[in-house]
Amino acid sequence: YSQTVLVGEIEIQDPIPDTIDFSTSEEWLVANGADSSLAVVEALNGTYPVPNLEVLYSVLETELGVISPGTNVTDASGMATSQFTVKHKSGNATLKAFINYRFLGNTTVVERQCIQKIDHDTPFNLSSYNAPGEMSVGATAPLIMAYEDEWGNPVDDRRIAEIVTFMVSCPLRDAVFLNASYPF
Repeated sequence: YSQTVLVGEIEIQDPIPDTIDFSTSEEWLVANGADSSLAVVEALNGTYPVPNLEVLYSVLETELGVISPGTNVTDASGMATSQFTVKHKSGNATLKAFINYRFLGNTTVVERQCIQKIDHDTPFNLSSYNAPGEMSVGATAPLIMAYEDEWGNPVDDRRIAEIVTFMVSCPLRDAVFLNASYPF
C-alpha cells in the first residue's frame, strides 16, 4: 500500500507499512542496573523498508527498566532502535512501541509490544530457612532454603538452575543428605 501525493508537478509516493515487527536483541538480561538490550522496530511494505516513521517507546513496568531515547524515526532500512536498560528488579518487562504514519491525510498509530525477560542477579543472601530442630533416627525430613540476590529478587530457576550443595558434619558419620546437590 502507498499513498500518492501531488507536490507541484511531481508525484510522490509514501509507502505504508504492512508489516511492523518489534523485538529486543537479548532474550534475557540480569537485574544488575547495567545490562541492556536493543529495542528494534522494523517497518516494511512487502519486502521494502519504510523510512521516516515516528516511533514512541515506553516500558509498562517502570520499576524494571528504562528505554532511551523515548522517540526515534525509522531509517532508510525501515529500522528504529532504542536501548532498554534494566534497573534492579527481576521479572518480565513489557516494552511498547507506538508507530505513527499518515495515510490520506489521517494519522494512524500502530502499537506493538514485546517482553524483555530479566533474571535475578548473583545469589547473595539466604532469605529463609526451614529445617526441623530434631529428628528420630532413620527419619527423613525436607530442608527448605530460599536465596535472594543483593536487590531482594528471589533466586529461582526461570533461566538457569543454580546448584546448592548440602553437607552435614557428624562425629560418627551416620547422618547424610540423600540429595546432596539440588538445582535451585
